[in-house]
Amino acid sequence: MGWEETAAVHLFSASLPGVRKEEIRLKVEDARYLVIRTEMAAAAATAAKEDDGRRRVFDRKFQLPEMVDVDGISAEYTHGMLTVTVPRMHTRARPAVGLLGAGPARDSAAWAA
Repeated sequence: MGWEETAAVHLFSASLPGVRKEEIRLKVEDARYLVIRTEMAAAAATAAKEDDGRRRVFDRKFQLPEMVDVDGISAEYTHGMLTVTVPRMHTRARPAVGLLGAGPARDSAAWAA
């Protein structure tokens, strides 16, 4: 499992050899955690258990960094490598506000007193 950070996104990657795309489940819990889980099909789970007596399962939960766009999360699975892209949430800088007008009149005599 790997994690990489760029200026625009956070990238999570996992090597899942032998897992079919349909067996991968991704979800976001409480807008704070990314959960990656494999759910083997019943036939595949039975075959795997008969092969060596073990069932292959991947289940990881990661706390997401602050200020991410949860709705923009995407994933790609190619040749046994899962890559989850979590975009940063960018806030636009607020423009400076200038003051117009002369303001209250200042009497030079009042300032001198």
